[in-house]
Amino acid sequence: MADCKGEGGASLRLDRQTGRVERLSLAGEPPLPGFSLRGAQGGVRVAGGNVLEAVDVRGLRDGAGPLRLRLRADGQVAEAALLGIAASPQGESLLDAPAIAGSGLIRAVLAQLGEPVAAARLPVPAAPRLERPASPPGAAMGGPVRPDLAGFYAWCAACHLSAESFPPNFLQVPAAELEARIRQCAPRIYVRLAMARRGPSERAKTPMPPASMLPAFRSDPEAWAKSGDRAALEAVVAAQLRSESGREPDVDSLLAGGYEALRPCLAPVAEAR
Repeated sequence: MADCKGEGGASLRLDRQTGRVERLSLAGEPPLPGFSLRGAQGGVRVAGGNVLEAVDVRGLRDGAGPLRLRLRADGQVAEAALLGIAASPQGESLLDAPAIAGSGLIRAVLAQLGEPVAAARLPVPAAPRLERPASPPGAAMGGPVRPDLAGFYAWCAACHLSAESFPPNFLQVPAAELEARIRQCAPRIYVRLAMARRGPSERAKTPMPPASMLPAFRSDPEAWAKSGDRAALEAVVAAQLRSESGREPDVDSLLAGGYEALRPCLAPVAEAR
């Protein structure tokens, strides 16, 4: 096993018998897990975007000596192209939009690389859509999901389908228990969804999903406030709250005692005696 150190904190561990790189960390980049260059057609792409094509060990003698990496500077070329786009007149519209315009950006990058391509030759991306699973994600959580509840996976799973209890993982249950878990969390979900209908200065709590995440859903605060999906999710929890109280839920009434006074999204677990 050869352990090598390079400039700027670069390090590499090489198994000379198998030719496997057990660890590689180039200066300023996260380390790569182990890999083998043998059989890796075109090389191995490293964190900075460049491609490691070969490791030259001919200078090693008895485990000591220089070791050279042959890198193809793809990352530097791409970085230069993007910097050129950023400095161009159309840079702001291409890079600062809430959702990056794919085909326009591809054309601009290719033009920077000296390879303009007609629009007709560009790949046509599939129309974006949110997944509404027929059963909960995860092999251990099988079973059909009611269509009116599937939207909670589409819009909430990024934060609330996990093994962690914060943010509340109310989606981390088998399908048969999903409605009960949403009912437990209904007051808080209703408040968070309803806040999207209010102006920023009128909100007692941050709407969910938060504005910072909406571009990932091809949305924005104005579109989310008017969204049929948001209204459908709100209708589910509103119906649950209505069945409990016998009246239409009201945000101000729910918040009369403060948001933290609302029942928690996760029911307290009884301690064993």
